[in-house]
Amino acid sequence: MTFLANIPSPNSGTIDAGPFTIHMYGLMLLLAIAGCVALTGWRWVRWGGDWDLVFRVAVWGVAAGIVGARAYHDITSWNEVPDEWWGVFAVWQGGLGVWGGIFLGVLVGAWIVRRSGQSVRLFNRYFRIRRPALFALYVSIYTVGRFFEELLRIDPAHEYFGLRLNAYVSIVLFVLSTAFFIWWQFLRRPTGAERPRASRIVPEGPAMAVPKGRVRSGR
Repeated sequence: MTFLANIPSPNSGTIDAGPFTIHMYGLMLLLAIAGCVALTGWRWVRWGGDWDLVFRVAVWGVAAGIVGARAYHDITSWNEVPDEWWGVFAVWQGGLGVWGGIFLGVLVGAWIVRRSGQSVRLFNRYFRIRRPALFALYVSIYTVGRFFEELLRIDPAHEYFGLRLNAYVSIVLFVLSTAFFIWWQFLRRPTGAERPRASRIVPEGPAMAVPKGRVRSGR
């Protein structure tokens, strides 16, 4: 079976919506930001935090990320900057360096979290993949690569409807392993030992110690 390993680029990176022009690069960035805010907010609230901090970090972090990304581009690709006084600010003509955006965005976001009295380490913290889910994730990733590998192989094999048998096996295992990973990692209610302690996010006031063997009198 002949496989064309060539994905042509689209003719244009924009979509015209009436009087507006939507740039696909910017649209993908907005979708990524929305996904990150939703996931971070969901996890932070589960740990005892509040959405207000997540929104503040998102607003200031994204704004700082744009500044940092443009500054990185201006410094590392100065020959591509328009030779005008406004050239260093001309993001509408392209030119954003992802590493500068990550650096300044994370730095400002961490400052917002620290200023609110919360734990920076616990806020930018990644979720821990539980052991059975980790194996399922491995199977899921492997089957994706194996599916495309089967499309490239030319040795004899059983084929059904134009696909090799192992390609169908990869599809089935991908669906099962991915579904198990999502259920075990995100939908299944974790046990008490698996949950992060919310008290580390919202610390309580100091409690008065009562010596052992003594009971506080009501009189």
